[in-house]
Amino acid sequence: MKKQISMISSKKDTYKEEFVANQLVEAKINPSLSPKMRKELIDVLYTENNAFASDNEPLSARRGHEVDINLNIDRPYPPLLRRPAFAASPRAREALEKHIQELIKLGVLRKVGHNEEFEVTTPVNIAWHNDKSRMVGDFTAFNTYTVPDRYPVPRIQETLTQLSRAKLARVLQKVSEVNKKISLKKCNFGLEELKAVGHIVSGLSLGIDKKKVAAVFLKPIPHNKKEIMSFLGFPNYYRQHLKDFAILAKSLYRICAKKTVSQLTQERIKAYEKIRKALTDAPLLLKPDWNLPLTLYIDACGDGLGEALHQVQIIDDKPTEGPVCYISRQIKPTEARLGASQMECLCFVWELEKLHYYLDGSFSEVITDCNAVKSLFEMKTPNRHMLRWQIAIQEYRGNMTIVHKAGNIHNNAN
Repeated sequence: MKKQISMISSKKDTYKEEFVANQLVEAKINPSLSPKMRKELIDVLYTENNAFASDNEPLSARRGHEVDINLNIDRPYPPLLRRPAFAASPRAREALEKHIQELIKLGVLRKVGHNEEFEVTTPVNIAWHNDKSRMVGDFTAFNTYTVPDRYPVPRIQETLTQLSRAKLARVLQKVSEVNKKISLKKCNFGLEELKAVGHIVSGLSLGIDKKKVAAVFLKPIPHNKKEIMSFLGFPNYYRQHLKDFAILAKSLYRICAKKTVSQLTQERIKAYEKIRKALTDAPLLLKPDWNLPLTLYIDACGDGLGEALHQVQIIDDKPTEGPVCYISRQIKPTEARLGASQMECLCFVWELEKLHYYLDGSFSEVITDCNAVKSLFEMKTPNRHMLRWQIAIQEYRGNMTIVHKAGNIHNNAN
């Protein structure tokens, strides 16, 4: 029995060595990984190696999900949906036949019998790159008559926040369950950080890709409304990294309003420079730990509302407080008539609404320099504004404490 177990173990080690030598060599693995971490990574990749493409199985047919393609026209279909094949050179035809045979062998394609009726045909072509061929279908006409699928688009910020909790083994298992294949040539493993949709993502934090910011400095100062709107789109994408962004950009947004003279004054040039500096100095945002309390710093002024969401996490064996996100907005004309206390309460209620994703079910502490905010939960005779806000925040009553701090020591959202 021991000899049999030893033989099985020996075969497993041999297969693992072949996997590392023949397949895993194509992937990029962080060379700074410790031997222990590298071994653990290879063990996971070998265990879930069915998720990776190989020479014998470069791709596979998806399973577990049937796809129906619906057309928005009735029969008989127009001639555009019965297009003839493209002319192919001998070289392209040879490559085309090779791809077709491979896909038939893998079960992705099947031959159509001479007595089968088919009403839609679309041509294919061969694309070349570095002497390698790829079969490409021309579905331009077909897509014109196809009913598009409607899928909700995930929010980028939520997706980036959840990246740190993804587990490699579980991801590969999901890929195998639907019989998909990942190309190891396009994989990077064991990285401390990676680039994703203009951000630098690590296990602990989320930062701005500085190369994207550097491109902004190469452009001249915007002068007209169109150029300013184009510029504001860039920092607006990163506004959760920028403290008081809405207030900084207030004078520039005025230019974008209708019936406004797009004159670049000294004030607006200063606002432009402040935004560029804020992008350069933008802090890393912590990934929220849902098991730890959050701290909200709120403040309001005549120009706008500002909030900083912070959390204390253990980093390098030390408790460290850092920002999770910043939000801000300008004051509306109807809100400009509110008193100072009402403005602070408005800021409090607004940030609870905007940050519900972070605060729902989490314990939080609110830091404010206004006593009216502290007493909002228990206010006995609120006016109509306060009463409406008091009702809106009741769901947070059990998970939130409000602490008053003097304005001169309350700087995170000031």
